[in-house]
Amino acid sequence: GDHRAGYTLPFVALGLTELLFAVVNAAVLPTLPNPPDQKPSMRRFRIHVLLPFLTSCAMSAALGVLNPTLQPFLGAAPMRYSVTLVGFVFAAACVVYTLPAPLVGWVNDTTGSRYESVLVGLGCILTGLGYLIMAPAPWVAGQEDNLTTWLGICVLGLGVCFAVIPTYDFMLRFALHDDEMNRS
Repeated sequence: GDHRAGYTLPFVALGLTELLFAVVNAAVLPTLPNPPDQKPSMRRFRIHVLLPFLTSCAMSAALGVLNPTLQPFLGAAPMRYSVTLVGFVFAAACVVYTLPAPLVGWVNDTTGSRYESVLVGLGCILTGLGYLIMAPAPWVAGQEDNLTTWLGICVLGLGVCFAVIPTYDFMLRFALHDDEMNRS
């Protein structure tokens, strides 16, 4: 029936959008260079890539635990958010992540990644602060209300942005093949 379109339509729209971008990427992006003759080896793995890798995993977990934990809290008393309003809360985190992302990437790129660790550290601190602000405990954020929910989710989105965006360049630098800058 018609009630399913509201659930199915976003998945179909996003799926078709992803397929469209896959075709555009295949048509526009240059071909990749041939891989090196030697097989990859964990012995040539640089330990430095663990920090951005673990940061990315932690930030994914930070966002991943929101749905099963925050959604029931927002739908119950005292908040009693509708399903639509809960969706807007999650969308707020995405918007606050997306808007400064180009600026964070630009700062990281134009400074030659000198402040990469500072940006990632700031992001981790902001992510933790966002969770503390949203915590349903009066002794942490003062009280459970709309302000702390919206402020917390926005600080969380900003924190994930600062923590994740610089890690892409960080991991790429340590993932190059031996014949590309002598790193693997």
